[in-house]
Amino acid sequence: MTGEINSAVTGSPAINLSNAEPASGSVVQVVFGRTQRQIEISQSSSYVMIVEAQITPRYNNSRILIDANVIMGHRDDYSLSHAWIVFRFERGSTILDTEMYGGSDNDNLNQYAYWGYNHSIIDIPGSTSTHLYKYMFHPNYSGTWRAQRGCNIKLMEIKA
Repeated sequence: MTGEINSAVTGSPAINLSNAEPASGSVVQVVFGRTQRQIEISQSSSYVMIVEAQITPRYNNSRILIDANVIMGHRDDYSLSHAWIVFRFERGSTILDTEMYGGSDNDNLNQYAYWGYNHSIIDIPGSTSTHLYKYMFHPNYSGTWRAQRGCNIKLMEIKA
């Protein structure tokens, strides 16, 4: 037997999967976004976007599992020794979740120290419209922060 979902199966026994629906809890689609450049800031009064991706859910009641992975660097420009950073997810202009992470105890003036961060949430957008998800950051004003190239966001539509 051979075939694909949404097409007739050939061979014996003949099964038509053209109307097949994924089971509840199944992953319907996966979208991946990745940064292609390094982002560096030392002063900002607003959030700075690290990575984004968009998805068009197949079902109105789907859940979207959002998973972001970033590598951040911090350089202590002012000998303040401790710095922190706040990350947040947005869908369009709607804030979905904000997480504050402890950052650097980097006492090496003008040298970078790097950390990996992972942040995951589930969203229920409630429509089959295209949704743009963004992962952003806002540091305190201690030193220079750098989001490395290759930070990523994964969007997984899960059938309710």
